[in-house]
Amino acid sequence: MRVAFVAHYTSMYGANRSLLDLIDGLRPFGVDPFVVCPANGDLCQELQNRKVPYVVIPFQSWTKKATISSTLKAPLRLVLNMAMLPRLVRQIKDWGTDIVYTNSSVTPVGQWAAIISRRPHVWHIREFGWLDYQLKYDWGQTFFRYWLNKADAVIAISEAIKKDVCQGIRSNVYTIYNGVVSRDKCISLGRQGFSRATSTKYIFVILGLINPNKGQEDAIRGLAVLCKDFPSIHLHIVGTGQAHYITQLKQLCRELGVEDRVEFKGYISNPFAALLEADAFLMCSRHEAMGRVTAEAMAAARPVIGYNNGGTPELIENEVTGLLYEGGHKELAQCMARFAERREWAAELGVNGWNKAQKEFIIEVYAKRIYEVLKDVRNRMRT
Repeated sequence: MRVAFVAHYTSMYGANRSLLDLIDGLRPFGVDPFVVCPANGDLCQELQNRKVPYVVIPFQSWTKKATISSTLKAPLRLVLNMAMLPRLVRQIKDWGTDIVYTNSSVTPVGQWAAIISRRPHVWHIREFGWLDYQLKYDWGQTFFRYWLNKADAVIAISEAIKKDVCQGIRSNVYTIYNGVVSRDKCISLGRQGFSRATSTKYIFVILGLINPNKGQEDAIRGLAVLCKDFPSIHLHIVGTGQAHYITQLKQLCRELGVEDRVEFKGYISNPFAALLEADAFLMCSRHEAMGRVTAEAMAAARPVIGYNNGGTPELIENEVTGLLYEGGHKELAQCMARFAERREWAAELGVNGWNKAQKEFIIEVYAKRIYEVLKDVRNRMRT
C-alpha cells in the first residue's frame, strides 16, 4: 500500500513528530510512505534520514489569524493553492499512490488532489483551530465541513476533537490517540523514571510551544504562590516561541521574585531528557486537542497536573494517573502543593500513568489502529 502524506509545516513540533512515528509504525504493515511538504525544513531532514521520498510543493494554509489583512489575503491563498494543485496531482500519480492522507485540518489541498486524482482520502484532525490557536478558516466553518465530509475517513486525535470539530460529519470518524514512543522505549523510560535519585528540589516542567494559550504564565504565577511555603519547588520551561512573549514571561518572573526558581531551557529535541530531569509535568493549556507531551510525560512515569478541558481529561484520571484542575493559577498552585507535600504519592501516580501509556500511547498500537483504517478505506474503494 502506498500512502502520500500531506504535512502542513516543517518544524519538529507535535504533529510532525506524530507523523514520523506513524510512518515508522506503518512500515512493518507493508505501507510505503511518501510525503508532501509545503517548504524545506527540519521535517525534510528527518525524512531523508528515514529514506522516505518527499517533495516540496509550496501550498498555502486555509487557516489564519482573524485579522483584516489575513482576511483580505484569503483569495490570494486560494489562487496559489489552485496553481499548485496540478503539480500535486501529478506527483500523487507518479508515486502510484493508493491513498492520500492529510495530517492536519489547516490545509485542504490533499482532499482536492485526492478527488482530482481519483484516490481515497484520509483526513487526520489534530487541532481545534480557533480554541487552541485562534485560527479561522478562510471561507468559514461551513466550507471546511463541506470538504471534510468528502473524506473517505476522518481520524480525530481525541474524543474532544471528534465531538467539536467533527460534529455532524457524515464520513467515517475514528478516534485514535497518538502513539508517542515504542514499546521497548516505554519500558526503558519507565526504568529510568522509577529510579530517579531523590533531590532537595522538586522540579515541575512545562514543555512545548511557548504561547499565551499554552499556560506558561499560569505555571509561573502558580509557582510564585507557593514560593514562601515550598522553597524546594522549581519550574523548567522547555520550548521556543515568539521572542517578545518569552521576554514578557521573564519580566513576569522578575516582578514576582521567582527568577531564581524558573529556568528557560529553550528547544530540546529529545523531550524525554527534560521530563526525566523533572519530578512532575504541567499541562496548563485550556483547549489541548490531546496533548502529545502529556502522553510523553506518562511514558516517562511523570505525574501530570492538567487542565480539566479538551482532550486532557481523556488522558488523565484525577488522583489516579495525575491531577485535574479548573480555574486559574491559584487552583493550579493547590495541585502543585499536593505533589510537593506528598512526593511518594505523586510518584505512584506517575507509575499509574506509565502503565496506561504502555497500553494506549505506544507507536505500535497507534500505527496498527490507523493501518486498519487505511485497509478499510482501500477495501471499500475496491468494492
